[in-house]
Amino acid sequence: MKEKHTPHQPQQPRLERSNTILLIAIALLLAVILAQLVFLLRMDSPEAPMIAEAPATTATQNDVWVARLGAWADEFQIPENVLPRDKAALLALKKLKLDREGSSLPKITWLPPEIGQLQQLQELGLSDNQLTSLPVGIGQLQHLQELGLSGNQLTSLPPAILQLQQLRELWLSENQLSSLPAEIGQLQQLQELDLRVNQLSILPAEIGQLQQLQALSLGSNQLTALPAEIGQLQQLQTLDLGVNQLDTLPAEIGQLQHLQELRLNHNQLSTLPAEIGQLRQLQELGLWNNQLATLPAEIGKLQQLQKLWLTDNQFTALPAEITQLQQLETTDIRQNPDLQLTPAQEQFLKEMKDVRR
Repeated sequence: MKEKHTPHQPQQPRLERSNTILLIAIALLLAVILAQLVFLLRMDSPEAPMIAEAPATTATQNDVWVARLGAWADEFQIPENVLPRDKAALLALKKLKLDREGSSLPKITWLPPEIGQLQQLQELGLSDNQLTSLPVGIGQLQHLQELGLSGNQLTSLPPAILQLQQLRELWLSENQLSSLPAEIGQLQQLQELDLRVNQLSILPAEIGQLQQLQALSLGSNQLTALPAEIGQLQQLQTLDLGVNQLDTLPAEIGQLQHLQELRLNHNQLSTLPAEIGQLRQLQELGLWNNQLATLPAEIGKLQQLQKLWLTDNQFTALPAEITQLQQLETTDIRQNPDLQLTPAQEQFLKEMKDVRR
């Protein structure tokens, strides 16, 4: 038998694999070429971010605070001559007065945290607005010496204020403060503190740490007593305690050796401590509208006293030593219907410049 012949078949699968590999290689080569072209185009483009321009990009991001501060200023119609919109001018700004008393401009209701960027600021006036709080950024104003916040709606002392170590004057009258934090004593450079017309019923003992304080205004609050530490305010010259609910004074009040003016009107005082006579620099003493029936004999030691207000009390007699007040020019003893004066006191009053009786 003849052997059956099988026709030869071409090797198609091997050829197809070779073609596929070739196509893949071509595709990879084209991809590499395309990537290089894209890179070169980017390098040549004027919009391409160069490495040398990186600091400018960072600076732009850091300058966002200027735009935000400007937007806030526009919201409350703050003119550019008060708050510049230029970064250099902002960084050099030393005084910013935004008080709204008698102004038709809208009341400021909030402050942006970017206010803390004004590093050279020394005076900041924000009185007669509608602020209920302050941003933490306020504490960054380490050169600030004067801060006016009277006539706002603050119910507590913003913690950021306590970081202002160079603060000299702080006005907080006509707010809604009911207490002061112990940290108030950290304001070691404070010379003037105005807290009139609030709702304070007590003062922290740390108030005595304000060793540079010269003027302390606490009128029109709800104080019923003073801490003994009040006597530590050795530089104090003016102390306003009028229109409160004080029925007594601490003996330490006599330690205020530089005190020149003491206002105690409209309280519930029935006696004064003998130590009042130690206030040798006192020039004015306001005691009207209390419940005083007499004065301590030590009152005669106030050799610098020029004005003594005794109106509307319950005096029946005055100490004989009152005639020793040789500098006294003005006194008011009206509305003391039971007051009886000695002949020497009558003569003393006749020789006085201004007597109201």
